[in-house]
Amino acid sequence: MSVKALKNAGQKIVFYHLVSRRTVVFPAFVTQFEDQFTSDWNEEYAFGRMDPISTFKRTGRKINLGWQIVAESEVEAVHNLGRISTLMKMLYPSYNSAEGQLPSATHIAGPPLMRVRFMNLIQNSANGEELLGYVGGFSTSPILDSGFIETSNGAIYPKAYEISCTFTVLHTHKVGWYGSPENRMFSDDPVNSRNYPYAATDPGFDELRERPSQPTETHEQDELLGGYSGVAVYEGDEDYVGGFSDFAEPPLSSIMSLPPEGDFPERNTSESIEENQAADQQELLMTINPMMSGV
Repeated sequence: MSVKALKNAGQKIVFYHLVSRRTVVFPAFVTQFEDQFTSDWNEEYAFGRMDPISTFKRTGRKINLGWQIVAESEVEAVHNLGRISTLMKMLYPSYNSAEGQLPSATHIAGPPLMRVRFMNLIQNSANGEELLGYVGGFSTSPILDSGFIETSNGAIYPKAYEISCTFTVLHTHKVGWYGSPENRMFSDDPVNSRNYPYAATDPGFDELRERPSQPTETHEQDELLGGYSGVAVYEGDEDYVGGFSDFAEPPLSSIMSLPPEGDFPERNTSESIEENQAADQQELLMTINPMMSGV
């Protein structure tokens, strides 16, 4: 698909810099898209207990995005390098300074936050706008096999680039499950509860089940085709599905306690070790002698 066709189809990557109010738009020649949702837990281990006592901390989202920039003319090659230059400037913060004074690096007015959008895969699912966050850095490299365009003033402009970045998402709407235990709603919003994060609806999202192995009649065909969805709560799990504030630690009786000090066996002395070695040798000889006598 050509650059013009991508633009006409609305397939584009948008970067908006909050402190400068600059926007850079690239046609979406996407080469990499990796969306990472990571749950962070604090684990503590008790003596004699196989499983850790786990406390939930947070769930974060990072997006690894890569795309190509292609020029179809000399003018476009010059403009592409200019857009890349603006993109790099977006990694810097803003400073305030009085008239006639140099800005101080110790007085940052605003961090380099950005709003990013790539169709429905990178967007604010609550309102369809750009997704707020920050970029850890951009990696840019010309595609050397595509060649360069040399201008009359002695400058060169690559015909194509590879660009990649990691975007950390900062949510501006609620995330997590809200409401009564009988009917939790994600994001505390009926629309965003279904849309988050890709504006795609799960047909079984609103159907609650006692066990996942018992699909509703509506989705029996989905089970045969490879999957279905729903909500299940097992007996004994109530303490763990109630949320962070209701997270239950195991009872003390389930954690093996240390035996009293008097119950520890005494350490073997060197004499008892020698006696054990002699007994092992005697047992070995008793095993070998019958075998030798039969030869």
